[in-house]
This record gives sequence, structure tokens and C-alpha cells, in this order.
Amino acid sequence: RVYIVDEVHMLSASAFNALLKTLEEPPSHVIFILATTELHKLPATIVSRCQRFDFRRIATPVLAARVSYIAEQEGFSLDPTAAERIARLSLGGMRDAISLLELCAGAGRAIDTKTVDEMMGSVGRDSVFALVRAVANADYDAVFGAVHEAVSTSRDLAVFWQDLIGVYRDMLVMKTTKDAAAYLDLTDHETAQMQETVRHFSKEKLLYHCRLLEDAFFAMQKANAVKRMVAELTLIRMCDESLDTSTEAILSRISQLEDKIATGALQVVSQPIDEHPEKAEPEAKPAVSDPIAKQPSVAPKQTVDPTQEKRILRPIRAWMEVVERISRNEPMTASFVKTTRAFTTEDGKVIVRFENDFSLRMMEQSGAKDRLRAAVSAVLRREVSDRALIFEVVGRRETGSPIDEILEAMDE
Repeated sequence: RVYIVDEVHMLSASAFNALLKTLEEPPSHVIFILATTELHKLPATIVSRCQRFDFRRIATPVLAARVSYIAEQEGFSLDPTAAERIARLSLGGMRDAISLLELCAGAGRAIDTKTVDEMMGSVGRDSVFALVRAVANADYDAVFGAVHEAVSTSRDLAVFWQDLIGVYRDMLVMKTTKDAAAYLDLTDHETAQMQETVRHFSKEKLLYHCRLLEDAFFAMQKANAVKRMVAELTLIRMCDESLDTSTEAILSRISQLEDKIATGALQVVSQPIDEHPEKAEPEAKPAVSDPIAKQPSVAPKQTVDPTQEKRILRPIRAWMEVVERISRNEPMTASFVKTTRAFTTEDGKVIVRFENDFSLRMMEQSGAKDRLRAAVSAVLRREVSDRALIFEVVGRRETGSPIDEILEAMDE
């Protein structure tokens, strides 16, 4: 006799204790098979008395070959591409693959990819790729048309959305890995489509779109009546990132700016911060009668040495990370650092600018400067000496380039 105990980790401690004696000295004609997906929940006394076999998902080619063999034996026509489609949809489960094959066979006609998509309520990968290209080109008519077609043909929008998420996952794999074929189950036609489509997206944009798709999928599960509205609003936000102020959307927009700068499509002129701007000449004071010399005297003019050295300062964009490190143990010290701005010079110095003398004096007391220097060294990943950390007081905050302002706003 063979006893199969499925989901054996659900047994109570008392049940395991009662089973233990039988497992130690089983009858010769009895075999116990304990099946579980959570091995860590089984007591060590049970695991030590069993032989362990790890079952893994069946590869897509093996599943496709098996369903093709079954179709041949049963006497109905199964297209090879449809067999691959069934194998991928079964996600490595042989039982699911056979069940889906039986479902498709009930249509009473030759099984092709269109039949499989109809049985599963899917719009097909070609339609999903067309929608992705419409999003990349901000083609709103095509976007609304794709959703309308899915709804008008009584497709389940949740299934349609899962297909869209799957395509974005595959694009992200292809964008980030060197050997994408090892992680993707795609036909040659789908691979060509994927390579053509992924060129329109950066990694930042793909991650941003994946977050929107995931949020929309959970929203669809909570609100069945407004699935169409959720889908349409999400796709519109994916077409125009300026409609979203999230961190992912801003990162995607910055990535586009960087790509344009790298290719020369956008020219950005960086202006160094002038440490010694020319000061207007003070107005001459009226002549004052000198009681000794009896001759008028005029106050001397203030001049600026044009040869005085100018520094080129580059903002430290991760300055808020420095503030966060200090705030973990010194929240009071962090409050003075939070209102500052920090720059690095060409010779490696770090300039910290305070808005008032009081904040500067507080940072120079009780070892606060040492703690700030340690945090700055950790963030910059290099040792910043005490002499290289310079405090200054400025009356107003300078403005940098537009990209610097965007990055600074994100850090805050």
C-alpha cells in the first residue's frame, strides 16, 4: 500500500508524534509519501527518517513534446506553436498542461494559438506587443483601442493584464542580462518582436512601468466593476510620465535627459559657482571738511582682485543620505545639517555651507564635526580629512543646473 500525505506540513505536533513511530518501523508492505512545499515546517525527527526527493518545474520543451504526443495518440490536430503556447501557460506543471490541452480539444477543431488564447481568455502576444509599442509612442488611440477590443470580445482584463506584465518582465530580462535566452521561453518570432520593442525603453522606464502595472493589477482584484477604468488610466500614465510625480517616474525622465546629453541631442552648459562675484562700487560719500587739513577727503573705493582664484564646486547629490546617517544617533545634530548644502572641489575638499552663524557654531562643538566627517566619508566612499572638511556661512542658497535641482528635490 502507498499512502500519500499531501501538504504534510499542515499536521499538528501531536499528529507528527503519532506518525513518528510508524515511520521508524514501517511494515514491509507500506510506503509513505509525504508531499510538502514548505519543508522547513517539518520537524527534524520526521525529515531525518525520510528519503528526500526535490521535484522541479518541467521544462517547456518537455511539456510541449508531451502534449504533442498526447494529441497524436488521441487523434486530433495540434499546431507546434500551440503546443509551445500551452507549455508556457502551464508554468512547468504537467497536470495543468494536460488540462489545458483537454480544454482546447473541446472546441472540436484543429488547435492553433488562436484557439489556446480563446480558451484562456488571452488576447495573444502579438496584440500585447502592439499595445506596448503604442505606449512607447504615446499613441492614445491605439491604447484605448486595445482595451476596447479586450472588453468587447469578453476577455478577462485581469488575464490581459497578466500577459502585459509578462511581456514587461521579459523585456526587463532582455534589457539587463547578457544571455536573455537562458531565462526566457520565447519563439524566434517573439524574440525578434521583443528585441525590436525593448529598444524604445530604458531600464528606469521599464521599472517604472512594472510598478504601475503591478499596482493596477492589485486594484483590479479589489474593484471588479472598474477594471476598464483602472487599465485605461494606468496606460495613460505610462504614456506620459509628466503626469506622475513618483520617484520611479522622475528617475525615468532623468534617464531620458542623460541619454539625450550622451548622444548630443541636448547640450547642457555647466556654469561654475563664482566664489567672489564682482561687487558694485560703493557710492562716493560727500566731501567732509577736515578741520586739520582744511581740504575735502573722499572715502577710498573697494576693488576686487581679478586674479583671485575661483573654485568650481560640484553639489553632493547624496547629501540627504549623510543627514540620514547622522539622524540615526544624533537627531539634534542632523537638524543643523539638514538645512545645509554641500559641494566638492576639484582638489577633493568638501565645502559645507550653513545659512547662519548659529548652525555653524553648533556643528563645531561637542564632536559634531567629527561625526559629520565620518558620515561624509562613508557616503563618498573615501576618507575626508579634518582639514578637507570646510564650513562656510552664506546668506542665500545658490541655484545649480536644472538637472541638479531635479536630483536635489528627489533626495529631499
